[in-house]
Amino acid sequence: MTDDLTTKLSFRLNNTILDALSKYAADHGYEPMAYIQKVLTRAAVESGYMTPDDAWKATAYEDLFEIAKDKSRELYTKIPFDENWNLIVFQNLMADAEIRAKYEKVVGGNAYESGLPGKTPLNMYLGWYIKNAVGAVPKMVGGKPARAFVKNEPIQSYTLLLPGDDYKTPVKKAA
Repeated sequence: MTDDLTTKLSFRLNNTILDALSKYAADHGYEPMAYIQKVLTRAAVESGYMTPDDAWKATAYEDLFEIAKDKSRELYTKIPFDENWNLIVFQNLMADAEIRAKYEKVVGGNAYESGLPGKTPLNMYLGWYIKNAVGAVPKMVGGKPARAFVKNEPIQSYTLLLPGDDYKTPVKKAA
């Protein structure tokens, strides 16, 4: 489904520029290509060549990506990491009325309704941002990423995750 909405690009970029973008991306919880996509999206929106609806949707996507990345990092410092990290972060996002309202406007309906066409690409990207924000890696089973399936959640499936190499157990604050 995302193939209908996206185009794969291949281009050359000066090594020093890529190095700088990669360092900035890592410091801000992005993979380099996700950060480059963010920069290009911002440029396209600001260009004035998009319809107002397309510009709003592109901006809303980027806002939700940033919110998900920040929430993932925030929770990472507060609670132990779990292989269901994608679901945990999604549940925390949907618990916030403003975030849920923005999400529902983008997907065109109730967050807990299945089958909305806007959910598939958005949820997939949100999962990537949630994972990458904390340096998690997919749990592999038989050489393939392990997936979990759930009902009555904004997501119906997600990749199970493991902490990355730099994982540190969150420090619990004294009560």
